[in-house]
Amino acid sequence: MRFCDFFIDYKLELKSIKSTIPWNELPFYRKLAVILIFILGVIGLIVIILGYKMPALILLTLCFLLMFIFIIIDSTEKNQRKMLDEHYSKYSKKRMDAFLKLIKKYNINPLDKESIKLLIEQAGEAKIKYDVFLPLKKPIKTLGAIIIPIIAFVAQKLGYATTTDQLITMCIQIVMIIICAFAILFSISPIVKEIINRDSLRYDDLIYDLKQVLIFYNNKKD
Repeated sequence: MRFCDFFIDYKLELKSIKSTIPWNELPFYRKLAVILIFILGVIGLIVIILGYKMPALILLTLCFLLMFIFIIIDSTEKNQRKMLDEHYSKYSKKRMDAFLKLIKKYNINPLDKESIKLLIEQAGEAKIKYDVFLPLKKPIKTLGAIIIPIIAFVAQKLGYATTTDQLITMCIQIVMIIICAFAILFSISPIVKEIINRDSLRYDDLIYDLKQVLIFYNNKKD
């Protein structure tokens, strides 16, 4: 019996417990916000590609305004309490009950702080060892250090060769493209990481669950 066996068993157990809330159980305001933000985002990108600057700016502004309104509505005490009682608490109990059962299966007592801490350390070491992005981090930093001065030089030359109105127009277009690019990257990055570096997220989940045992369950009687 080794840590890798325990980790595989943990992943299988985690897969059997759905963390997402089914679409039909989401509050109406969440469904509406998701649909409207998606529609506005798609239309905004199409308008930018077609070159309509002002309509694109208006649509992006509406998209951010809608997100802000959604955050305010979702943060109200009533909605937070409802989500806690109907979803979060039930999921947490189901997950931790299954996790406690799993560690007992591997002869680990939830009251044994040293064993839990050793598992946390082992999970942290394994996460670093098997991180597929780790070898790429240094080359990416080096590439960034080379590209940024080139971009600054090109921007300076363009500034000399263009009028003030043209420069303002270019800046607006670049800002809108950057915002859209970051929005897309922010949306797809969890999916990409889930596909390429899935175990890294599972190690984070394992460390988190082990810490919950130390905080909330370690003082309970077995």
